[in-house]
Amino acid sequence: IAMCETKAKYFRKNSIGKTFAPVKKSKYGSIKTVIDNITFDSKREANYYNTLKLLKRAGEVLKIDLQPEFPYNMYCTVPGINDGSRVYAKQYKYVADFRVTYKDGHIEIIDVKGVKTSIYKQKKKIIEALYGFKIIEK
Repeated sequence: IAMCETKAKYFRKNSIGKTFAPVKKSKYGSIKTVIDNITFDSKREANYYNTLKLLKRAGEVLKIDLQPEFPYNMYCTVPGINDGSRVYAKQYKYVADFRVTYKDGHIEIIDVKGVKTSIYKQKKKIIEALYGFKIIEK
């Protein structure tokens, strides 16, 4: 095993897919779960993916995008030496869990959360203001 790789052993197989115990324990106690060769960060996220697959099979959902990214810039002004001030920009990105397109054409951005951290709440407000949509929390 290379130094940067981590190996995980399968812990058990359950109704939603293979669940394994990661080498390093998650900060919030979530257990990574594999369904259709896709690794989800938690059982809750994997369960929601299964629900979306059922809706797709039923014809209600047209498309399921995993981990859609939404970039945004943050600007700050710092007092400069000669010109009075300097503006610095840093690019960030928000990664949602799912972007779902329904048969009637509307799109939902869905984030499956167990713990809503203060950073998540800030990013959610910024993204909703910049992109003009509501992030749905499941």
